[in-house]
Amino acid sequence: DCFGYKGNHMIDPDEKLKYVELKEYNPEWSRLFTEAANEIKSILQENCIEIHHMGSTVIPTIYAKPIVDVLPIVKDINRVDALNSKFEALGYVCMGEYGITGRRFYWKSKLKRTHNIHLFEEGASEISRHLYGLIRKNPTYHRFISIALSSDSINTQRTQNAFNGQ
Repeated sequence: DCFGYKGNHMIDPDEKLKYVELKEYNPEWSRLFTEAANEIKSILQENCIEIHHMGSTVIPTIYAKPIVDVLPIVKDINRVDALNSKFEALGYVCMGEYGITGRRFYWKSKLKRTHNIHLFEEGASEISRHLYGLIRKNPTYHRFISIALSSDSINTQRTQNAFNGQ
């Protein structure tokens, strides 16, 4: 039971995104990610291995939904559910697995979503799909990954392994 959502009721219909809003790249998204990552790390503490900024708000050359997607990776996903009240205190709505086994999904703000958290346990196969699924299919993303791989802020070996499907 997360925020009163029980059984097969994965989402309140009044809270669904009604349309897709695309915006020009906003450098503020990077700051919002950093703030969210720090908050998430303070909740997950030693269970947190790493936190990635993912999705279209990472890429300066494309239009994006103005929703910051965050992907924390934890040692033990079973320890996460007990922390839902801490996520709630920061304005997140807990959605449980939300259709993907082994994930914990949260969004921030009921009226206008600003953040999504896609939380997985280390080794989950969905991690690479979430981080790199589009990269394999789109030349714009190919150019981005070459920049990302040279960045000190990204674990290069993990990024290369995921990109290569390992």
